[in-house]
Formats: sequence, C-alpha cells, structure tokens
Amino acid sequence: SVSVQSDIGGVCVCERCFLSMQSGTAEKRRQEHDRCIKWVKQAAHDHPGVKILLEALRKAGCPTKVGHRILCEPCPDGFQGGYDAVNKELVICENQVFSRSTAWNVLAHELVHTYDDCTAHVDWDNLEHWACSEVRAATLSGECSLGFSQLARAGFGLLPWKLRLAGLACSRRHAVRSLLSLQEQLSLKEAEQVVDKVVVRCYVDSSPFADIPPLHKHKTSRCWPLDEPKKKESANLIRTEDK
Repeated sequence: SVSVQSDIGGVCVCERCFLSMQSGTAEKRRQEHDRCIKWVKQAAHDHPGVKILLEALRKAGCPTKVGHRILCEPCPDGFQGGYDAVNKELVICENQVFSRSTAWNVLAHELVHTYDDCTAHVDWDNLEHWACSEVRAATLSGECSLGFSQLARAGFGLLPWKLRLAGLACSRRHAVRSLLSLQEQLSLKEAEQVVDKVVVRCYVDSSPFADIPPLHKHKTSRCWPLDEPKKKESANLIRTEDK
C-alpha cells in the first residue's frame, strides 16, 4: 500500500520507513529537529497559504498542527517530506530541509495532500487521483512561483496567461516526477499520459483557495482568500460538499 505521497525530493513507500533513520550526533539531530519545529510554527503564524490550509482543515474536521498530524522526523537522502495516508500525518524531513523557505514550501505541499485526503474521496492507489493531488500540491504550495530571473530565462513576460502556462507546465513536471519516483514500473511516457488526463482540470481546482495563489513570487502582498462555499467539481477528486 502507498503510505507516503510527495513529489518534493521523493517518496517513501513503506510504513514510515524513515522513522528509524538516524545520522550524526545526538546534538546535531536535536538541533535539526528544533530548527524544523521552529520553521513549521513560523509558517503556521506567518505564511498566508499555510494559514488558509490549516483553517480549512480545521473547518473540515481534520485539525492539523505541530505535534498532531504535522511531524518533523529524520529521512533518507533525497526526501524532503511526505504524506502518510495510513496514519493521516505529514512529515517534514528535518535533516534534509536546510532553509525556512524550503520548509514552508514542503509544509504547504503536504498540507494540500492532507486537505485532499480529508475532503475528497481519494484513492491513493489510483494513479489519476494521486496525480491530481500532486498537480494541486505543486500549484497551491508556491513551488511553481517564478522569480524575475526565471521568467527572463524562460522568455516569459508578465502577461497573466503566460504566467499561467508556465505554472501549468511546472505543476505537470512535478506530478510526472512524483509518479515516476513511486511507480518504478511506469515509463516516462506512461506517467505523462496519466498526468495529462488530469492536469488541466486539477490545476484549476484551487480549493480551499478562491483562486490559484500568485504565480509571481515577488507579489507577496497579495494574500489568498478562502474559497466561498460553493460546489467545486473535479473529474478525479470529489469533495465532501459535492456528494
């Protein structure tokens, strides 16, 4: 069974196989753990997207906070975080996340998976369901926000439709990579075919946000409002309020 879902750095398939990972001195491990906890708490207080996701989870009956469904734990190389669909917990890899901004992005990403698992009928063994949640997580966490230098290298101006296309392409890449990291039997072509079935519909499913968060990471003053109560339909994730 699939226990952990993440496309940030990798996926752990066994029952929280990284729980026993220990490296370095006890003092170093304590410092890494304390640093991770500090960054997660800061995100819960200061990161607009994380705050909205936590509030949406609370309203949906899945309260999530540090120490309860949000854990900092050591992980193997190549992992930055994961969502444990069995124990309903998300993990930030304390020994693999080395900056506050990365920790915040990982937390937001895994909170989207948590929200999908809480509010939608997600079958994590269904590749289309999983791909849909990965597209949403990459889109809504800010992973695909672009800086000025990235836009210049890509040849994109600041036109909204060009930003949207860049964001869509980025979310697609993240989802394909995530599928390949877990399903070793999948070829690149097969993973792309699965993602392409859902990418457009899932990219525009911004729940619990009223809209997709800003794609330009320098526009930090623009906060993301909560979605107003309304029916949101997706071909792959059917939310509780849509039953």
